[in-house]
Amino acid sequence: MKLVFRISAVLVLALFHAGCQGNAEVIDIEAESQLLRDLGHQWAEAESNKNLEGALSLYWEDAVMLVPDQTPIKGVEALRPAFEQFFQLPFTSLESGPVEIVVTDSGKMAYSWANYFMTFPGPEGPMNVSNKFIAVWEKRNGEWKIAANMSNSNPAE
Repeated sequence: MKLVFRISAVLVLALFHAGCQGNAEVIDIEAESQLLRDLGHQWAEAESNKNLEGALSLYWEDAVMLVPDQTPIKGVEALRPAFEQFFQLPFTSLESGPVEIVVTDSGKMAYSWANYFMTFPGPEGPMNVSNKFIAVWEKRNGEWKIAANMSNSNPAE
């Protein structure tokens, strides 16, 4: 009788475990990466075109931006003046290099990073500035947005 009980208990636990595994969400990391790549293109386009609302729409309400030599900027409304100031810079182009995207196994967090290049008018012709960024993306209620962002300049060549 004890052996039958043990076998039954093992079978029940195995079936329970299998049932739980069947309900686990399968994350398509490649599809999530492509979605983030598309959002990254929207982000770059918004910044390149100095589209304030387009840029801000990609950030969560409680997002944090870390800007060199400044205190952290917390909240999308606090980001508004930072972007307004950034868009006043006289850059004529803003382009990203290849973007690296890493999505966690849970499919709820990711980060992207790349070098990006800005061109400014100069007295002797265009001046190119090389920078880099890292963005932390968070998926809430099925939607990806930026939770944190940081950028700084690359060394002059």
